[in-house]
Amino acid sequence: MGIDDGDDEVSEERRGSIHIYSTIEVTICGEDVLAVQRLTPEEAREVAFLLMKYAEISEDVGESVEADLNEMEKFA
Repeated sequence: MGIDDGDDEVSEERRGSIHIYSTIEVTICGEDVLAVQRLTPEEAREVAFLLMKYAEISEDVGESVEADLNEMEKFA
């Protein structure tokens, strides 16, 4: 399954004319799913920024939960 934009008028109207050699292809593989998306450099930077922010939040939550669990072990 691909989620890549096509070379049609609707895609071009939405994202502009994007030359295939000016994009970054991102592929995400799952058990039964393969998702492919071409990103412009600007879109790739935005995705990278969002992934970094999400990673920071996930890391903070993980550390907080671990600290709480360690604290609760005192009562076990």
